[in-house]
Amino acid sequence: MVNVSGTGWMPQEARRSLRFEPARPRLLRCAFAEQPVVGVLNTLQVKTRHAASASLRIRQDGEDLFDGDIPPNAEIGIVPLTPAELVVSLTLEPGRVVHNFRVRPQVLAPEFSKIDVARQVFVGDSLPVVWEAQAATSVTLQIEDGDERSEHAGTSAGVFMLRPTRPGPILLRLVAQGPFATTVETRTVQVAAPVPRIEIEHPVQW
Repeated sequence: MVNVSGTGWMPQEARRSLRFEPARPRLLRCAFAEQPVVGVLNTLQVKTRHAASASLRIRQDGEDLFDGDIPPNAEIGIVPLTPAELVVSLTLEPGRVVHNFRVRPQVLAPEFSKIDVARQVFVGDSLPVVWEAQAATSVTLQIEDGDERSEHAGTSAGVFMLRPTRPGPILLRLVAQGPFATTVETRTVQVAAPVPRIEIEHPVQW
């Protein structure tokens, strides 16, 4: 996805008709406003002086994300598709002033917006584990209960019910998998033995 906006752009034909004296273009800025992020619209800022026209080419993984004319002063919105390096080439006219640079976009790992689980329960209680990580493609729940290990695959939002069968700690590990990065969160649940209740019947008085 590419968006282009700019100011001060006059086609070369119009400049020739006005008989402007050509001056060698100067590049004042050609850089992203912030470190580019995969899958997000990032703004490439281009600022020049004395440029009659400009052309821009942005490549990633051997394919063109953009290749065409732009205003000499412009903001271009670029969405990197992968963490692979972006190769940017800007050409200013007249004089064919070329500026090249490379930048590697960063990857944002998926974040959990919700993890709900009780910290302490009793043996035999129902223990719901609730999670939500919207940017994740999947979430895996890994359970360590003593020597027992189990794993359950789920979607980006879900609920899994546990029923502890013995006292002791249970380690829960939630793994949110994104397209290019992973986030891991852990929670520990203490399982206690139920307190026995002894009921003494009162003697019947006659």
